[in-house]
Amino acid sequence: MRDFVDRVVMTRHMPIDDAKFFNTFNQIPMVSISDSQQKHLPKGILPASLNWIGTVHNGIPLDQLTFRQPHPGTSERPYLAWMGRMAPEKGVDIAIEFALRSGIKLKIAAQLVDEHKHSFWHKQN
Repeated sequence: MRDFVDRVVMTRHMPIDDAKFFNTFNQIPMVSISDSQQKHLPKGILPASLNWIGTVHNGIPLDQLTFRQPHPGTSERPYLAWMGRMAPEKGVDIAIEFALRSGIKLKIAAQLVDEHKHSFWHKQN
């Protein structure tokens, strides 16, 4: 097991919800996608029991970006982009509503993998 742990790092992009797994493999170095992920764990998993080695934020630092108007005289049109898992907690419905209200084109790139995600998408259409 030690040899395995020395060669692996894990990043969980979905909720940490399997207490048995994470309590069994708690020596594996873990990188969180947010500071909140390290703190909000389900019952049965203690934050201090996991081997957190850092955080790589899984988002865009909005305070470091500025809005840019398209260059005058070009055919470039602004659009919105949404990318992620097609799941209720990811908020694609909010992006769609914003695009409809603002009249700005929305491009969506999404992953559909589980049946409940498919049903979420079809309910929204």
